[in-house]
Amino acid sequence: MPMRDELEEIKKIRVRNNDLWMSVLDIALKHAPDETKILLAKIRLHDMMVSQYMGDIISVDELHENR
Repeated sequence: MPMRDELEEIKKIRVRNNDLWMSVLDIALKHAPDETKILLAKIRLHDMMVSQYMGDIISVDELHENR
């Protein structure tokens, strides 16, 4: 399978997977909202840490140059 086709398949899978994660999040918020919010805050903090490390690795200028 050509790489472009594989990338398209990955995109399709990720879209479906994201929909499933949103369903899980919806259920969690309905049945355990306080606990879910605590976990979401922790996830957000970790995502911010990852973003900071990524910023250390690349600059915004590099992103615009490689589009």
